Order: sequence, then C-alpha cells, then structure tokens
Amino acid sequence: MHHFKQFADSLQLLLSRDRFEALLICCHDDASPELEQHLHPYVRQRLLGRFLVDPVGASAEQVREQAGRILMESTLSQQQGLIREVVGEAHRNARGALGLRHVLTALERQEVQTLVVGRDFKGEAVECANCRHLDERMVSNCALCGQETRELSDVSDALVDLALRNGAEIMFVDGETDLRKSGSIGALLRYRADQNTAQKIAV
Repeated sequence: MHHFKQFADSLQLLLSRDRFEALLICCHDDASPELEQHLHPYVRQRLLGRFLVDPVGASAEQVREQAGRILMESTLSQQQGLIREVVGEAHRNARGALGLRHVLTALERQEVQTLVVGRDFKGEAVECANCRHLDERMVSNCALCGQETRELSDVSDALVDLALRNGAEIMFVDGETDLRKSGSIGALLRYRADQNTAQKIAV
C-alpha cells in the first residue's frame, strides 16, 4: 500500500509537470482497485483503462502493443461521439455546422469550438489577398472588401490556419463516417451568432 501511495504521488507530480493527456495502467487484476483508490482525482480523470500483464515479465513491445490498442479504441470512440454530436446539433439547427459553406461561415464568425475534418476532405475556395476572407464561391473579388482573391485548389490548410487563429480545436478523422455525407467536414460550435438575438434570448 505504501508503494501504491508513492506511485500515485509520482503520477500527480508528473501530471503537474508534463500535463499528460492519458493514463493506462498495466498490472495484475487484484492490484488495480488498491492502486486506483490512491490516484488523485485529476490523474483518475485521465485514466483510459488498464490491461492485464505481468509488470516484471512483459517486454516493452508487449506493453506498447496493448497500450496502442486501447488508445486507438479510445480515439475512435471519441471521434465517433464528436461526429454524432456535430451531426445531431446541425440537424437541430443548433450548435453544429456541416459542409464547407456552413463551416467557413462559422469559422469566420469565430463560433467554432472544434473543427472536424475527414482525412479525405478536398475543397476549393478563394482567399482574399487583403483581408484573408475565405469564400467557397469562386469569385474574383472579395465579398467583404472588394479586393482581388486567389484560388485555393485545396482549402484545408487555410481552414486549419483560421481555426487555430480563432482558438478552436481541430480533430482529423479517418474512415467511413456520417461526416462524408456532408463533404467530410463539420464543426461543433460554441454558439450560433445568428441565434444570439435579443428576441431569441427573451424567448
């Protein structure tokens, strides 16, 4: 028990220093409950799972393989959950945006909390050389300032740059998802500016 307490304290110090994102514990089944009860709540929040392995006899490669599997399953689950939330919110005309046009609008209004981009996403747009306004319509002049635009055969980098400048999170997703039906791009919004009117707040 003293060893478990020391180990838990070490994890808490490591978290405060390195701010790790996830924790996996490999141990015997009978040791796990006793160990986990000593974990600080902030450390426990990052505990993704545990797996059975002999800490003495297991090779580093075996541990990496097991940990990698759990991390991949967790990442896929997180991605699928976020996509379901984006699609559901968009269909309710709430805190979701689907498709390049709606995502561009939300990004430029600084509404986006998380930008979700499929790895197979491809989209064309134009960017204003003056104010950097992005437009999915292939127009020669900016709709905001009237200056000339330049064509972007792949708007991905510009979208990511705009999202980062606005402090939004970015998640890239793989495989067949409901996002593909909307061009492999969507966003979870912090709010909807077009719904934030005095009349709607009053209602």
